Formats: sequence, C-alpha cells, structure tokens
Amino acid sequence: MVFTGDGKWEIVFIRSFSSRSLFFLKGLLVFSCLLVFSACGKKGPVRPLEQPTMMPPDNLSISQQGEHFLLSWTVPEGSEPAGLQGWRIYRTPFRIEEECPECREEPIPRLIVDLDYLRHARRLGDRIFIPDGELGLGWAYLYRVVPFDRSGREGPAESARRPFLPPPPRPQQVAAEGSDRIVRLSWEEAAPLQPDSEFLGYRILRRTEEEDRFPPFPLNDKPVSGTSFEDLGLENDIRYIYALRTIVTREGLTVESGLSETADAVPRELQ
Repeated sequence: MVFTGDGKWEIVFIRSFSSRSLFFLKGLLVFSCLLVFSACGKKGPVRPLEQPTMMPPDNLSISQQGEHFLLSWTVPEGSEPAGLQGWRIYRTPFRIEEECPECREEPIPRLIVDLDYLRHARRLGDRIFIPDGELGLGWAYLYRVVPFDRSGREGPAESARRPFLPPPPRPQQVAAEGSDRIVRLSWEEAAPLQPDSEFLGYRILRRTEEEDRFPPFPLNDKPVSGTSFEDLGLENDIRYIYALRTIVTREGLTVESGLSETADAVPRELQ
C-alpha cells in the first residue's frame, strides 16, 4: 500500500512477488472481509423464554376420618412466585387386590384446588387440606395431585394411595362445662370396636362461634385414653364448641371415626 500524493492510498503488488505470495495475500484479504461481515451477527427465529419449572406437592398424605378421606400436602417453597395457581386431583378407584392401578389414569380431575378460590379446601400456613367422600368398602383409591400454573400448564405429580376401612364408632354423650378460663369435657366410651381394631384413644376438636367448621387437626397432641379432658387457658366470655373422634389402628393404618355430636360452654370468671 502506497500514498499517491493526491490524498489516496493504493494497494500495489510488487512485481518481484511470486505467484504463491500473491495468492497468499489475496486469501488473507478475503479472510479479513469475512471476519468483518460475520461480526454483524445473523438473524434467526426468536427463542421463547424458559417457563419456570413447577414442583410437585410436598408431604402428600391421606387420612381417614369417618366416611371421608382428608388429603393434605405442603406448598413447595418458591412455587407461588414461579406462577403456581393450584392443583388438579385425579382419583382412581381400584379393588384392593388389584396390582396396577397406575396402569389406568383417570383423564378428568375429581377435585380442583385454586389458590385464589379455595372453596372446600383449606389453607393453614403452607399446608393444604381437602376432604373427599363417596368411598366404598373393599376399595382402595389412588390419588394424583398435579400442580398447574396461571396458563393451565401442568407440572409433575405426586401420588398416594389408601384403602377405605370400616370407621370406628363415635364417642357418645359429649358434655361441656365452663369455669374460669377452663372448659371441662366428659363423654361416654364408644361402642365396642371391631375385633381387628386396636383402640388408641380420642381426639378433641374445638372451634368458636365465629368459625364455620372445625380445624383439620385436633386440640390434643396425643390421643386421650380416658373419658374426660380439661381445656385450659381459655378466654372468658367466649363460647367454645367441641367434638370428638375415636381413633384406632386397623390393618396397620390409623382410622378415625366421624365427628361426635357437639357440646359447647362459655368459661366465666368466678364471682
């Protein structure tokens, strides 16, 4: 390359170069041009943003309460900011002796839990509770709980199964008496149990008039084996409503009775 004097530069190949040298210089120029144009990038189809991965429910469990099952699970941490909207619950009934209930999945969900409209479900902290009925003796039930996001897209499922067993009899003649910050409960023993059942005790549930239903978990941490109970540390002048369940083990599973009749009392300061 030389300066011509009129403000221009020209590439001048020296005659003494061999043909092999000229070929090399031409190739170098072509390669340089390719590098320049390739740096501009090239257009292509737009790749969609990756959608957040939904997680299956944690700690799925099924308990039997009388003629119903109670399904419960924990909302996975971080799933709601990622777009979780709720869960679809699929139920497959099968005979207890059937070997592969997973081989025939139900196409239509039996229950839907929407976080914006819980309806029959309840949420306590990060735990979801929902009952399910229409169960039959001799049958077991496979449940698949499938999360879905705001667009309706489903994520990975969690499954659990349980047989329906004859529930134990309910406690009878429940009575409540209020005193200063105390309610004393008493009841009669449940009717005789089935021969293959082992008695564990009674579970006590409590609510106030402002609450429309009992909580899914009992007031007492351990089953009460006797027929009386003192509920301590209450607020005076509030009406408390109680119900009980008999709890047994049968075929290696814990089974609860339906709710007993309710009893209520108002603790009051002693005069």
